[in-house]
Amino acid sequence: MMKALGYYSSASKEFEENELEEIIETSAHNNKVLDVTGMLMYADGCFFQIIEGPACELDTLYEKIKHDHRHKGIITVIDEEVENRSFPDWSMGGLRLDPDILDQKEVFELTRMALADKLPDTAPQKVKIFMKSFYNASVRDIEV
Repeated sequence: MMKALGYYSSASKEFEENELEEIIETSAHNNKVLDVTGMLMYADGCFFQIIEGPACELDTLYEKIKHDHRHKGIITVIDEEVENRSFPDWSMGGLRLDPDILDQKEVFELTRMALADKLPDTAPQKVKIFMKSFYNASVRDIEV
């Protein structure tokens, strides 16, 4: 059975670029081993993540995520069975990331265009709504 989980959380502290890089590298490696895909978005101390994969692996991973000291205030917004993956590759998007981090293939600058490219037409409507809401809340203070 395939499952999708989505959550919002707040960073426990301000992240340094090397800490974000560590999250990217570790997550990309571990998720590949577990057959987990999805997307992690980070902006202004907030995370939004959607992960998808085999239910038993996902449930175990999510328990680890919920106990990770690097974030707090986890709010689960998606927890359901799915027939297909919305995100066949793991990636991370963020606002104002260091250019060195953006050189990694899993990382993209969180822009309206990049989000549209990462958001497949086949994604469930609620996934689209949560991702667009996170993006809109993240950029409202920097767009003129």
